[in-house]
Amino acid sequence: MIDFTVDLRSPRVGGGVILQEELPRIFTDAKSVVVLVHGYAVDSDHATGEYESFVRSLIDSTGLDRLPSTMKVIGVTWPGSDERILINAASFPSRVAAAEHSGERLLQLVQSLGARSVILVGHSLGCRVVLRALTAARAQGADVISLAYLMAAAVPESHCEATGEFGADRMPEARQVVASSRHDVVLAGVFRLAMPFARSGGGPAVGYTGGPVGRWDEESARLTLGHTKYWRSPKAPQHLAKVLGIAGIRDVPTAVPRERPVLGGAIARAERRPRARHVRSGSVR
Repeated sequence: MIDFTVDLRSPRVGGGVILQEELPRIFTDAKSVVVLVHGYAVDSDHATGEYESFVRSLIDSTGLDRLPSTMKVIGVTWPGSDERILINAASFPSRVAAAEHSGERLLQLVQSLGARSVILVGHSLGCRVVLRALTAARAQGADVISLAYLMAAAVPESHCEATGEFGADRMPEARQVVASSRHDVVLAGVFRLAMPFARSGGGPAVGYTGGPVGRWDEESARLTLGHTKYWRSPKAPQHLAKVLGIAGIRDVPTAVPRERPVLGGAIARAERRPRARHVRSGSVR
């Protein structure tokens, strides 16, 4: 269900980086590309399983048996984990810097796709990857990203206020929709203890409160999910499908509809797509 899995690792933290020329021509006819970005302490195999589950639920939400042929899906992996368990558990502060560096590389990736519209879907610390890609897009005048969908964002509210590094004035025109949950004990507890070791300006997480008030798109919603449940629960994919305008679904969190959804209304029956392939090594150009 995922067209490709792309390794976004950089030489600075080890591993390979996707080469622009390695990207398949399959994306040249894509009107939109959905890019999925995992969070902290998630390896590539686990991320791929989460992505597949999310896409299955997204497909179910459309009422079709597959996504439209003009919509492609990429699952991104970035250096958010360590094979050594103890180091993995204690390395959250260092992963914040890795997330920001990966965000810059993510922008390079999406610019190389040639799609008319790119939808970034991040979870937990992966939302910082997405937000950094957005600020880089604004700085470069790039307008390829049409929507950022932030699930359980492990980003302090203070970083997203007007004077913060992810304040609205630092963002491009892309819509930014937040899916948050007061049932998220990770963001309520562990995150608030660990974040001050990585960045100044702590406080509650965006993914817990849904704030700052008035900062996000009006279609943002509060879900009843634990921190690790967003990829495998149907609630977030259902909400995203409605935001994209591709859903005929039930029991979706209430939100005010937009006049101009990203993908419009009715969708033609989609063609069958190949299984996911993994592309890695090299450097972005």
